[in-house]
Amino acid sequence: MPYREQPMDLGAAPVRYPAPDWTEIGTWTRVWVPDDETVGWAIIQGDERIAWISGSDPESLGYVIRLQIDELLREGAKDGTPVPAAWAEILRRTLHTTPQQAYLPALLADIQAEWSPGG
Repeated sequence: MPYREQPMDLGAAPVRYPAPDWTEIGTWTRVWVPDDETVGWAIIQGDERIAWISGSDPESLGYVIRLQIDELLREGAKDGTPVPAAWAEILRRTLHTTPQQAYLPALLADIQAEWSPGG
């Protein structure tokens, strides 16, 4: 392939909700399944931004929940579902901790520590 001065334009990509500003404060909840297995973390920032962080693998008890949330966010973005409605649906469908605010860099550090080997 010949060298290009600029990257090629992205041809097509699925519609997505805007991600949070990871340097600011956001509201988060830990989604879990029985035996206290963490499935992932749902994060909302205002009425415009939402994210889902999950590392559940197919062997995990919570993998089905991960797939449901992935699909909910994919379809919600495609259908124009407002972010607060998508957040409410995640909370309605899952076992989760009480949503709370946090400085997102600190939350990401905690998530990395929890899912790192030995964490």
